[in-house]
Amino acid sequence: MKLENLKKVYPAVWIEFEKEQSEMSLEWVEAYKDRVNILEYRLVFIFPEEEIREVFQTEEELFQAMVKIGEKLSNL
Repeated sequence: MKLENLKKVYPAVWIEFEKEQSEMSLEWVEAYKDRVNILEYRLVFIFPEEEIREVFQTEEELFQAMVKIGEKLSNL
């Protein structure tokens, strides 16, 4: 993945809420954590021509990946 063309990157959570599945923000999930089932964590990369989602099983894995991406972006 070439980060030079990256337009936006953000964390998200794939959840099940009232029998519907959806991608939501970490903030939304924190507010409703007692009512949702977390299926996976995601890091979403927005490029001019595509979106790429990396999947993580835990919030800790997601945060570790965010730190690594931040380090790479600061070196561009």
